[in-house]
Amino acid sequence: MTRFLYLFCSLTLALAITSCAAVPRGQSSDRINGLVTSMVDGEEKPVSTATVRLSVPGDENLLGVATTTFAGTFSVDRLSNRLTEQDAQLLRNQEYVVEVQAPEHYLMKQRFTFEKGVEDWTFIMILKTADLGSDDSLLPPTGEGNGLTFGGAVRKGK
Repeated sequence: MTRFLYLFCSLTLALAITSCAAVPRGQSSDRINGLVTSMVDGEEKPVSTATVRLSVPGDENLLGVATTTFAGTFSVDRLSNRLTEQDAQLLRNQEYVVEVQAPEHYLMKQRFTFEKGVEDWTFIMILKTADLGSDDSLLPPTGEGNGLTFGGAVRKGK
């Protein structure tokens, strides 16, 4: 019976120590929630499949990456170290370079400072347009034998 009690107490103590060490104090609730939108026909619409990348200036190895949902929302609560492949908490009172990239939109790159807790960030992206207007000088020449070939593609989100 004494052996059983000793084993039970040892396991309980080991479990308590392990669970305390696994949860970082003070920063476990830090998170950046975000929304990525774009103006389409005068209305603000969510941008899905946008890639949001946070990096720490001066430290190329710490990154936070997220992809927006169908509703244009994203969340980042951890950074990853590219060299050690380990997770790290968001750094409090730290300036981040934020890049937002989405199909058919111009790349957005800005600096933000994350203080602490849960912060909400909103990004309004600029849609690329191919509207050439009525200026005929902007249109490609027509006719055969001019030696020009036109190719290319527009990347669209899935």
